[in-house]
Amino acid sequence: MSRSIAVIAAVFGLASAPISAKSQTPGPHDPFVFATSLSGDGVGISKNEAWWLRFIVIRPMGTSVSGVSLASINQHRPGAASSEWCFADVLTPRSFTSNLREVQIEIDRSMADSESANFAVSGPFTGAEMLDAVVGNYETCHGQQGAFLLITDRSPTPKIVYFNEWEDWKGLIWLRQEGEALHVGSCFGCGHVESLFYDNRRSRFYWENTGD
Repeated sequence: MSRSIAVIAAVFGLASAPISAKSQTPGPHDPFVFATSLSGDGVGISKNEAWWLRFIVIRPMGTSVSGVSLASINQHRPGAASSEWCFADVLTPRSFTSNLREVQIEIDRSMADSESANFAVSGPFTGAEMLDAVVGNYETCHGQQGAFLLITDRSPTPKIVYFNEWEDWKGLIWLRQEGEALHVGSCFGCGHVESLFYDNRRSRFYWENTGD
């Protein structure tokens, strides 16, 4: 079954607290994102590309995210969704790997040095109770892959507060809180940033492109 990658989104938070990439607990299926020797087009050999621009293979294996079953997540997906999710995993710094030593060194360095190497954030994103936000990769039962953002509450059985998925974003996705926004991006040190905010007056989340 072919597997590809996902990216994610930004969430609005009031006094949100990011979970340090250094302290984020490795996932049960880490590593599941593989940077290959090929270029991003999957054809030529990559020589000078950053590791996240290489051809990426993902193999998520989880059947729940943040305590929410994939069956529950499937119920929140748009009606136009092509098929149900079969697998999904939250990203952590240990999710990324390569069989090439020089690429693995680059991955480890970027996870240790980049302020954007976060994949989970906690905060009162709607201005009320504490919530948890994560980003990750999914695979449908038909083998299609993408990225997602999931925000849940802290009830004994976590409930979905906000959910979004991307079918056309393959590769790295990070999640960072800054001011009154949660940012997501597909690379370290580049201008691609998307941000999710919360409108208290209308009681809804909304997106803005805040990159260069």
